[in-house]
Amino acid sequence: MNSEVLQSLRAVSAHVGSLAELFAADPTREWLVLDACGIHADFSRQHVNQQLFEQMLSAAESVDIASRFAAMSSGAIVNATELRAVGHLALRGSSTDAAMPQLAQLQLQRAYKLANDIRGGVHRGSTGELITDIVNIGIGGSDLGPVMAHAAMRRYTDGPRIHFVSNIDAAHLDDCLSMLAPSTTLLVIASKTFTTLETMSNAQRARQWLENAGMESTPHLIAVTAAPGVAVQWGVPAEQCLHFF
Repeated sequence: MNSEVLQSLRAVSAHVGSLAELFAADPTREWLVLDACGIHADFSRQHVNQQLFEQMLSAAESVDIASRFAAMSSGAIVNATELRAVGHLALRGSSTDAAMPQLAQLQLQRAYKLANDIRGGVHRGSTGELITDIVNIGIGGSDLGPVMAHAAMRRYTDGPRIHFVSNIDAAHLDDCLSMLAPSTTLLVIASKTFTTLETMSNAQRARQWLENAGMESTPHLIAVTAAPGVAVQWGVPAEQCLHFF
C-alpha cells in the first residue's frame, strides 16, 4: 500500500470524532454489526465513520486484497521471508488447496492420538511412570497461542498439569522445573524452525535436567515444528514430532 493511500486514511481518521459523537449521529450504528457462520460481530464501538469505512474498502481494493487472499488460500508462497505457504488455513478447513486439509487432518489425528496416549498412560516416562506435568517451551506465538488455549480451557481439563516457559533467563525455567519430578515430566518444544535461540537454549537446559536425574530423555520430548527433520536431529523421535502449518 503506497504512502499516499495511508496518508489519506490518516487524514480522514483524524476527523472521525469521539464514540459519543458517532453514536449521537447514529444511535445504532447497525451497519457495523453482522452475523455470519454462527458468530456475532459488533464493530459499532470502533472509531470508524462511513467515510473512513468506504476509504478503507477502497484501499483494500487498490492492493487487490481479494486476489492475495485467494492466493494464500490456494497454497501459494506468500511468506516472502521464508519462501513458504501459509498453511494454517487448512486447519480451519478454508484452504482451496485440496491436499492441505488432508495433511492438516492427519496432523490433528496424530496430535489427538498422542494426547490420548499421554492421558491414558500408553505414553509414559522413561521409568514407566505416568506423565503428570507438561512444560511448553516456546516464545512469541509458540508461547502465547498455547497459553491462550490453556487459559480458555483449563477449567474443563482433567489431565496432566500444564506449565509454560518462554523467558531465556534461566530463573524462569529453573523455577518451573524445581516444582516437578523429572520422571513424570514431558517437555513440548515449540519452534517453527527448531532453531529459535531462546527456545532451544531452554530446551537444552531442560533436557539436561532430565538426564542429570538419570532419565533417558527421549520419551519425555515432543516437538511442535515446521522443521521435523531438524527436531529429529536434535533428538526428538519422528513419531513425537507434530508439524506446524
